[in-house]
Amino acid sequence: MSFLKKMFGGGGGGGDTGTSVPKPRTPPSEPHVSAEERMSRQIQNLEKREQVLEVKMKDELKKAAEWNAKKNKSRALQCLKKKKMYEQEIEKIQAQCMNLMTLQMAQENSARQNDILAVQQEQVKKLKQTQMSAEQVENLKEDLEDAMANQQEIDQLLAEPLAGGTDMLDEDDLLAELEDFEKEQEDDALAAALGGDAMPAVPSKPMPEVPAAAAQEEEDAMLAEMEAEMMA
Repeated sequence: MSFLKKMFGGGGGGGDTGTSVPKPRTPPSEPHVSAEERMSRQIQNLEKREQVLEVKMKDELKKAAEWNAKKNKSRALQCLKKKKMYEQEIEKIQAQCMNLMTLQMAQENSARQNDILAVQQEQVKKLKQTQMSAEQVENLKEDLEDAMANQQEIDQLLAEPLAGGTDMLDEDDLLAELEDFEKEQEDDALAAALGGDAMPAVPSKPMPEVPAAAAQEEEDAMLAEMEAEMMA
């Protein structure tokens, strides 16, 4: 019987004989962080993100060169598109950092102007209690007008929309960039094959015309020979 009383809370006294449930612990509250400190942290995070994207951009350019050397232009184009997207993301981050820095500077200027206004208000109170010359009053008025005008300019800057949005990728531009990259590779390979010597002078007499097929075969043979020398 005593066992049933313990299970169902029976018995005299009205006491609670059951096991008490522990109360959940309240997580510690985060320390107060000012808006200026949060803004500075955000700028640092954006700068770190920009560094990571720059590494990825260089990696995609390297991959594009490798695929291009393997005559796989489609994969090379994909790498160049990724590189272009990273470039656009970096531009966005730079614009965001600039906007945050502008806001940070505006807040600092606003705080400094508030201090100036507080001093000027104190001087106005003293003006009512003491005698001041007309020139001093005029200078104080000009200072107040300059401070208010400057504050209005800052308010207009903060009200302007932030820069954003990117243009669509154009495959013609990417192909042109790939062609320029191929030409640079061919020039570097040719310069390496010649051992850094100066290029031969252009002959004064016109060269005999070579059929297109023969010229292409000769160029392919030359490139193959240079690639074999570079791999050796």
